[in-house]
Amino acid sequence: MAENLTLWVDSVRGVAILKAQGAGDKWSVSEVRVDLLGASMTGAGELSSGGVIDAEFDLRVDGGLAMQTFIDEWIPDLGIPALEGGPLVAHIEVSGSLDRPRYDAELEWTSPVIMNTEIESIRAQADGDMESLNFSTTVAATGIEITADGTADTNNRRVGGR
Repeated sequence: MAENLTLWVDSVRGVAILKAQGAGDKWSVSEVRVDLLGASMTGAGELSSGGVIDAEFDLRVDGGLAMQTFIDEWIPDLGIPALEGGPLVAHIEVSGSLDRPRYDAELEWTSPVIMNTEIESIRAQADGDMESLNFSTTVAATGIEITADGTADTNNRRVGGR
């Protein structure tokens, strides 16, 4: 028999909602929504027998102050100085299994200002799994575009690229 699950967390920092239906090892998540510290994430997905996962998420951070707050909250030791501009939007797809998930992500940050330097955009793409991740990042500023491509091997803690 299928069960309905609704989780709702509301605090001064934001709101988190999860709505799912299913039973045993088969679940359908109809809504994931998190609004936290100036960032919002929405998503949905399926978890099938054997741990097979198929999910998509969208992330949006409106403006540099929200991004600075978000980064400082989750990765306080990163120490990124003075962020402005925005928004930053990302789309993430997760597939494979819970034991061996695969990721495909795209990100674009429009009109960022980093340490008082204006940039047209920063775009990034990544795909892979927990062992190996291919990535590409493009930074565009007035009259110039720089792209870096590479692979990160997490087992051996190595990153290579051009």
